[in-house]
Amino acid sequence: LSSSNPPTQTGTPTWTDDALYVSNSSLTETVWLIGFVRVPKTATFTFILDTNGAAALFLSTNDDPTNKVLIASATNNHSPDILLNNNTNYYIFCVGSRSNGYLRLGIQARMHETTLTATTSSLVFNEIQRIAIA
Repeated sequence: LSSSNPPTQTGTPTWTDDALYVSNSSLTETVWLIGFVRVPKTATFTFILDTNGAAALFLSTNDDPTNKVLIASATNNHSPDILLNNNTNYYIFCVGSRSNGYLRLGIQARMHETTLTATTSSLVFNEIQRIAIA
């Protein structure tokens, strides 16, 4: 996987939830999910790599691709807890491959904390987060 280079992107897909690719081909294929994660609130996150092939998920400490580090793989699909700051772009790079086709490759992110938006009572609401992977 690490010796392959992604093709040039021809569109601008955006996910506001989980990023997911599901193949409809039985041929060998390699797929890249590349972009930025931007969270509206500073919190701790865990990333989950969902795949049925060989895959690797990298996240940068900022928007610079050269700072990316491996956070999950097909054999260890959960990242460690990662603190992400609000209004900051984090470069994300995911590559997956399957030799007999029908590849499934997805990235999920889960926020660990919520903040109460009301005082403690029977009418407490938790703030809902939306994670954008573009």
